[in-house]
Amino acid sequence: MKSLLILGAGGFGHMIKETAQALGYEEIVFLDDMVKEDDVIGMCCDYVIKHEDYPVAVAAFGNNKTRLFWTDKLLEEGYEVPAIVHPSAVVSPSVTLEPGCFIMQRSVVNTNTKIERAALVNSGAVVDHNSVVCAGAHVGLGSVVKANCTIESGRKVEAGEVIFSTRRKIEGVDSRSLEDAVYAFGFGPLCSYVKPFGEGHINETYAVYMPDQNGNDVPLYVLQRINVNVFKNPDQVMDNIFGVTEYLRNIIRQEGGDLDREALSYIKTKSGETYFEDDNGQPWRCLHYVANSICHQQVERPEQFYQSALSSDIF
Repeated sequence: MKSLLILGAGGFGHMIKETAQALGYEEIVFLDDMVKEDDVIGMCCDYVIKHEDYPVAVAAFGNNKTRLFWTDKLLEEGYEVPAIVHPSAVVSPSVTLEPGCFIMQRSVVNTNTKIERAALVNSGAVVDHNSVVCAGAHVGLGSVVKANCTIESGRKVEAGEVIFSTRRKIEGVDSRSLEDAVYAFGFGPLCSYVKPFGEGHINETYAVYMPDQNGNDVPLYVLQRINVNVFKNPDQVMDNIFGVTEYLRNIIRQEGGDLDREALSYIKTKSGETYFEDDNGQPWRCLHYVANSICHQQVERPEQFYQSALSSDIF
């Protein structure tokens, strides 16, 4: 028989009981320090002696601090502490659900969001993509947490409240223009740090470091402020670049070449533009970083001159 021990027999505890029944739990009992009912089999401090009979448990308290405290106690004791998701909730497959969190009726949790232990997303709430609801936080009834937000541990988002994303501090970003460019290309939420890159004398260039699949920070993108004193019409420049690189990539693709190494790969802003213009009217462009590549600062042998002329002839 699938059983569940619930710490807390108040209103929220009974909401969790009904949800658990909908999820297929057959025997559901409570521990509570005040409520005296037939299905309350002891006080919260009895969780240790009840472990053998009820190996699966959750802490269902409306108070954030209390819910997190007892969730951690259950985990320390070795209980299996599941995430409880109501059948009517819509939760993306890419969402991370930690032990003891609750996703209630008709709530929505979108792509790449993390709901930490003992967090509560209440009925009708929406947590948009790439957000984090930290341990013991509460996203209230019908509230909206927009994309790329972090709800701090223990915080309560009030019913109907809308939380807008705030920018995080990124190491190496020392100006508002650079910060705006980083966010314009969508790197803000995951970027580890930014640092100057290369030895160019015309454009201002930065390497954008992001965590790889192993969690190591590596340069994945090159962000560049275009010098408008040299390139008077950045919109035309970028239209030409996108046109030429896409043409070359099609040829390389047809010939079975390595697209990641034989052609540059520029990317557009989140709004679909070929470049970003900051508040000072300065244009920024971005391309994928080519690992293990070499950029010669001066000609060292005739072959380099030849290859340079050959590549120029392509254009």
